[in-house]
Amino acid sequence: MNICFFGVGGVGGYYGTLLTKYVNETDSGDAYFIARGRHKDAILENGLLLKKEGGEEEILIRPYFCTDTVN
Repeated sequence: MNICFFGVGGVGGYYGTLLTKYVNETDSGDAYFIARGRHKDAILENGLLLKKEGGEEEILIRPYFCTDTVN
């Protein structure tokens, strides 16, 4: 299962992180992100960090691929 997230911002980043964690843990596919500008640069450099409320859990993921163009 390959998943692509278009417009990775607040909502897309939240769901993108959770589903990317799942596909990475189950080795069931790859996650692709479409993001623009500083979002794309930050994801490529640092990955995407989700901090859940209360600070009890943090999830850091790195998508298989992140770009700002679609061909």
